[in-house]
Amino acid sequence: MKILTNSIAIISILSLLGCKTKTSSSHEGEVFVNIKTIRVPGGWGYQLYVDTTLYIDQPFIPVISGHQPFATEEDAKKVAHLVLDRVSKQETPALDSADLINLGIIRKK
Repeated sequence: MKILTNSIAIISILSLLGCKTKTSSSHEGEVFVNIKTIRVPGGWGYQLYVDTTLYIDQPFIPVISGHQPFATEEDAKKVAHLVLDRVSKQETPALDSADLINLGIIRKK
């Protein structure tokens, strides 16, 4: 529920302001979106910030049961970039198992 609520807030903000990376304070009116990978017990997670506000805190792999962290920092980055791409296109950032298989995060059963 936290991710869905945050996703709606991000989509609303980005649709109003656009999704661009701000390189300096002279880019007034643009929104700075940042992905940060984080070390968590047993692996990696990621966070998505809009300006300085944390909107998504994902310390484990979404979709799969349990709270399993990403095995590598690169895996966390891949998923974070997919979520960011969807948000910037004003799509739902929700993921499914096919997304994780396509990114090589999990294997097809």
